[in-house]
Amino acid sequence: MNDITYLKTPEEEILRRIRRLQVGLQAYNIKAAIIVQKADLFYFSGTCQNAHLFVPKEGEPYLFVKKSFSRAEKESTIKNINPLRNLHEFFGFLNSHVRDSDIIGMELDILPTNLYLKYKEMVSPNKIVDISKIIREIRIQ
Repeated sequence: MNDITYLKTPEEEILRRIRRLQVGLQAYNIKAAIIVQKADLFYFSGTCQNAHLFVPKEGEPYLFVKKSFSRAEKESTIKNINPLRNLHEFFGFLNSHVRDSDIIGMELDILPTNLYLKYKEMVSPNKIVDISKIIREIRIQ
């Protein structure tokens, strides 16, 4: 009786959304987006677990899940899903995928200040820019 059926957002729909985000990133020369807000996580990954979604301007996205990893695996069609014990693991991944001169996009309209400051410290000298407008434009279409 504990067998729960998970309804997934179709993979082709998630990929379509990701590709549209990547077009927006490319238009503004942003190396990658980091999505952390629950509604945006659900829109772009199919899950709203405690997670960070890394979307490069080209290539496959990576989902790093703090809680609940097993549920995220059942809900999301993202291919690269990884458990996340702490933010330092994510920053290690991030620093291996971006150069010092790269621009990183985040949802600065809703990101808590303490998390923004932590990101700013950990990715310095990278520039962090607001991609909220890009996301809103994608979501209203």
